[in-house]
Amino acid sequence: PELTIETIHGRATPDTVVELVRRSAIVIDASDNFPTRFLVADACALAEVPVVHAAAIRTRATVLTAPRGGRPCYRCLFEDLPSGDAPDCASAGVVGPVCGVAGAIAADAAVRYLRGEADVLGRITTYDGLTDALRSRTLRARPDCPLCGADRAITSIVFDRYASVTCEA
Repeated sequence: PELTIETIHGRATPDTVVELVRRSAIVIDASDNFPTRFLVADACALAEVPVVHAAAIRTRATVLTAPRGGRPCYRCLFEDLPSGDAPDCASAGVVGPVCGVAGAIAADAAVRYLRGEADVLGRITTYDGLTDALRSRTLRARPDCPLCGADRAITSIVFDRYASVTCEA
């Protein structure tokens, strides 16, 4: 079937993110910081929009595809924003082609989902650029996850939760 891709331009902030993701059939998150990644993950789960998270650092790529309603979700894998210093591309570096691999895996997952292939949902795929190893497995939802678990603590986007989201002009 024919797919139509429309890019939505805008900045994902606690004030805008829910409206941005609600307009989407699927979101591909390739943000480069944890506050934005958690913000997008939370908004997609709350808006019941599937999301593909793509990340790369050093020689490794990771792609997680969370289904509509986000179970399992990004917080099932990474519970919350890291405390203290966490490695990022600026401090740890990234091998450029690994970003390309992450992007290709994410695009493939999004297109497969839009074509009706549900087996991509709830999957985490990792790529190791040193060994050229590509692995994929199903992620299990955590019963105590604050976003998608039985006793949800995160039921809305609250600015203080993402206070370290900053953007430079």
